[in-house]
Parts: sequence; C-alpha cells; structure tokens
Amino acid sequence: MGLFGKKDKPPTEPRDLLSAYPVRPEWEYLLTLGAPYLEYYAGENSSLILADLTKGREGKLYYPVWGICNPPSLESAIAKLVDDSFTVGARPGKIKSARKVAAERFGGAAIPGADFSIERISQITDFGGLHLEFVAHLARIEMGISWGTEDHALGLLHSVYDEVSRRFSTWSDYMISAVAASQLLDQNLNFPHSSPAIYLRLLQTGYHSKYPLGQ
Repeated sequence: MGLFGKKDKPPTEPRDLLSAYPVRPEWEYLLTLGAPYLEYYAGENSSLILADLTKGREGKLYYPVWGICNPPSLESAIAKLVDDSFTVGARPGKIKSARKVAAERFGGAAIPGADFSIERISQITDFGGLHLEFVAHLARIEMGISWGTEDHALGLLHSVYDEVSRRFSTWSDYMISAVAASQLLDQNLNFPHSSPAIYLRLLQTGYHSKYPLGQ
C-alpha cells in the first residue's frame, strides 16, 4: 500500500477519504491536497477524465491547457502553476462574485475548527488554492502513468504542502480559496463541482484538527 491508496477501485458511494484511501501514517497529512480530484478519479467518471488526459501509448500524458506531453513539460507546467497562483483574482468585481458562490456552495457549514462563514469568506484574499490543488493532482497523475518515482511525486506533494502552509492559516481557508478560484479562472482545470462536499466530508472526520497546517 503506497501514498496513492488502494489499487482496486473504491466504491463510488459517499465516503470519507481517510478510510477509502488508507496511506502510510507518516503521509496521511498530505491526503487533503488535491482531494476533490482524488475522489473524482476514483468515481464512475474517472474514465472520462483519463480519456482527456492520456493520449497515445500507455504512459503518455497530454494536457493541452498547460502543454503537458512529457516529464520536462510537466515540471514546467508545475512551476508556472505555482507562479500563476499568486496572480489569481486581480479583478475586484469577479472576486465579490466568486466569494458569493463559495459561500453558497459551502452553505455556512458548521464544523468545529473550520470557519466557512460569510464573514470569513469575505476575508480571503489569496485565491491560489486551485492552482496548488492542481499541482497535487498532477503529482498523483505522474505516479499513475509511471513518469516518475513515488519519491518524486511525494516530493511534489511536500512542496505543495509547504506552500499551502506558508500562505494559509487553516485548511478551511485553503479550501475556500480553491472553490472561489474556480469561479475566477478562465482555463479549465477540471475542478470537480462536488469539491465543497468532498472537502466537508474530509473535515467531518476531524482531519484538520489531527493535521493542522504547518504542524
């Protein structure tokens, strides 16, 4: 059993990620990174996304939005994603609308230690969460098509975690950022519409209390 969970296909019914994707205890704190993509890939729609991502012979990855077609282009895309994550949300009018959508989709969920109130959402100013989620997603894809070693993919996830810890004080702030950013970005990062529900199920397990950011 490795970082990326069971090899057999998990059930598609709602479930908490910690039990559906058991990982080594020392890696469990990385599980929330890219969690919506992880859940979506394991669900019944995974073949549709894989059809968009994989072209040609097995082991080839093609993602036209970011020009990804080989390992070097993947590294370049990741660097650009992180760099672009600092510039998301430059238009104030769209930010107000994106915050409103995030508030509606999280529905003021009451989870101890997580704040999804309208007041808190209005205070989020860093909308780079979705780019960072996508980098975590690419790390798992890299492993799935055997472009790199598990250690390399794990290193990417560690880098994302460090960046998230530096820029966000709580997991809920990071999740709000990702969902709001999905309303701000023009490019298609295939962010699942069910992301808020997936995030909330993860938090309901107490994940954020067990693995607070930066600790």
